[in-house]
Amino acid sequence: MAKKRKSRKRRLIGKIIVRSLAILGTALALFVILVFGLVSVISLGPSETAKGIFVNSVMGTSAAKFLARIYFSEEEIQKMISSEQEEASVEFDPNSLDLVKIKTEAELKEGALPVDTPAAEQDPATITSDPDGDGIEAIEITGEGFTGNLLIVYDPSRVHFYSISNFSTSGSGKKITAIINETGAVAAINGGGFYDPDGHGQGGMPIGPTFANGELVSNFDPDHYYTIIGMTGEHKLLVGNISASQALQNGIVEGITFGPALVLNGKAVEFAEIRGGLNPRSAIGQRADGAILLMTVNGRQPGSLGATYKQMGELMLKYGAVTAGNLDGGSSSRLFYKGEQLNKSSSLIGMRPVPNAIIVK
Repeated sequence: MAKKRKSRKRRLIGKIIVRSLAILGTALALFVILVFGLVSVISLGPSETAKGIFVNSVMGTSAAKFLARIYFSEEEIQKMISSEQEEASVEFDPNSLDLVKIKTEAELKEGALPVDTPAAEQDPATITSDPDGDGIEAIEITGEGFTGNLLIVYDPSRVHFYSISNFSTSGSGKKITAIINETGAVAAINGGGFYDPDGHGQGGMPIGPTFANGELVSNFDPDHYYTIIGMTGEHKLLVGNISASQALQNGIVEGITFGPALVLNGKAVEFAEIRGGLNPRSAIGQRADGAILLMTVNGRQPGSLGATYKQMGELMLKYGAVTAGNLDGGSSSRLFYKGEQLNKSSSLIGMRPVPNAIIVK
């Protein structure tokens, strides 16, 4: 009798497992059909804007580019994203560094609002609140179709561009949490892009020049133009299309390569509405008083699809940036403060190792 009961119990468990797998498989199949159905409607529909946003969005990913190639030829894809490359080539202007007049601690206190004045009650471009007195203000931001986070670091001398010591296409970078533990940073954001074939890169090789201690430390043509983002010895943010040699001549001591530039000479760089698509974003900017802005926008999630380059530039301008540059985004986008991650990552495989990051000590 006991054997029969056990046999029935095993059969019942087997049926439950089979049915559960069948339900799960059906749900997955329906989800895939839904996704491809939605993509088909967008790609084959009459709206050129919707097509452009879709193509720019998926071509901004490491692993989902194939979705655009199902419906469009390479020529059609390049036509939709080509001007992005042209707009990213915004030449660096040395005069842009003169827009930043870094204030002393006494100057920052002079005329400043009480530190506990809520940021929401202040002009976004000149926020000075610092309730806990650590020199950093954390703000939640919202836009049309997205949410995000912003850190305002009032003393730019605390901001540094961290880089791993050895670069290799087969090597591995470090997770931002490991970088924070190593450096004792109170805040950190991801930096530039890296060698990432089919979305399987391990962050061991940065794309473009990398600078540390006033020297070019990566093996890239020093005279070729790149969109470089870095800090000068005077703690001023350098952003723009420039060669590594010229960046060194203009005083860069730490820096990376990515882009595009978002704000130059106090004005947002002009982008078409669709450029960059809707994706998770990270960016860095600097106000005229020297304060550094570290920003992330959540993407590829319900309630926050992501932001375009144009939206990121407008956001940076809203919060007072006179200079700003786009950092690596997508699944690499991470913003940490006081040991906690502020943004919501879109990564399905966990935190990715990166070759560099921007830290606050």
